[in-house]
Amino acid sequence: MSVTTRVIKNSSLLLATSFINNLMMFLLTLFTARYLGTSNFGLISSAISLTGVFTVLCDLGLSTYAIQKVSRDYSLTKKYFGTTFILRIIFSIITFFIFVIFVYLSNFTYEGNMVMIVMGIYMVFNSITLFYYSLFQSNEKMHFQTITNTVYSVSVFLIALTFIYLNTN
Repeated sequence: MSVTTRVIKNSSLLLATSFINNLMMFLLTLFTARYLGTSNFGLISSAISLTGVFTVLCDLGLSTYAIQKVSRDYSLTKKYFGTTFILRIIFSIITFFIFVIFVYLSNFTYEGNMVMIVMGIYMVFNSITLFYYSLFQSNEKMHFQTITNTVYSVSVFLIALTFIYLNTN
């Protein structure tokens, strides 16, 4: 397969998964905002924003560096991604503890603290997911990323709709 064909195929796959992901998150936001109301939706939005800020500390550019090196020479995959995985786990755990300390030093209610901690746990697992996405990208296996990202987005949307439909808290 020529370079141009690979680039077009991989770009198309990433564009498709981005579109599906954004559509699912848009619809999820509409339904959850209506279901939760302003106060609870604000709490969820704050938790998502705060974890987004702390997520940067889980990677610190390691994935970008590994993608850059491995995409030039696939034989370096084990070397760079083995090291990157271990460092990402360490950074994620350290970031989670810093996040927990920050949350408890803030003026959140007990319910707010619990929502923040759950989102912090999600941040750690999402960091590992993003590690695998970078592994797929470096080896030009975007179809794996497309499949997993699409399944994830649709699953989260359907689970949230199920909870809303069942009227659970």
